[in-house]
Amino acid sequence: MMRFSLMGSIVVALSVVNTGCDSGSHGPGQEVKNESPPAVSAPAPSAAAPAAVPAAPAVAKPRKPPKETPDEARKQLETLGLAYEPKVFFDSASKGNAAAVEHFLAAGMAPDTPGDSKWTAMMYAAEKNQVAVIQALLDGGADVNARDQEGNMALTWAANEGHVDAAKALIAAGAEINTPNTNGATPLTRATLYKRDAVAAVLREAGATDPRRE
Repeated sequence: MMRFSLMGSIVVALSVVNTGCDSGSHGPGQEVKNESPPAVSAPAPSAAAPAAVPAAPAVAKPRKPPKETPDEARKQLETLGLAYEPKVFFDSASKGNAAAVEHFLAAGMAPDTPGDSKWTAMMYAAEKNQVAVIQALLDGGADVNARDQEGNMALTWAANEGHVDAAKALIAAGAEINTPNTNGATPLTRATLYKRDAVAAVLREAGATDPRRE
């Protein structure tokens, strides 16, 4: 009897040990399951993805001409080695030198001063996609719808060259989108003719129509 009870107690002890091992082996598995959901719910970064839409800022940020007197502005131009004359003004606009353009305006240069073929600084800037210069000229009072001798506007030249950013800046400033030149071509006509699809899409979205096709 003693031998039997001793054997029985040994069996009971072994079963307790096994039970403890089994329950312990499932613990980590359960913990992994419990941690797994938080890890899966990590699409928090993807929810933040919409915030990564910095492509929108196509329109130039507002910038004002420098607060300086005409004499101070001319001295600044001299320091930069720039002569105060229309040709240099146009060259600065074409090259995207917005600071110089602002000095020219502060020094007294009319923003719509016409050059060869009645081109204005705005047209030179639009043709080269110089958005900062476009904004500086707008801040200085430039006419966004000024025409050259063939009736083209700055928007016409931006469309002609396929410059989306310049086109958006001009449209936001109130550029006429359906006004034709002397040949009857609108900005959209030019964009379509030269296969500037991206600009054509921007113009259509703004309400542009092509009189030759629609």
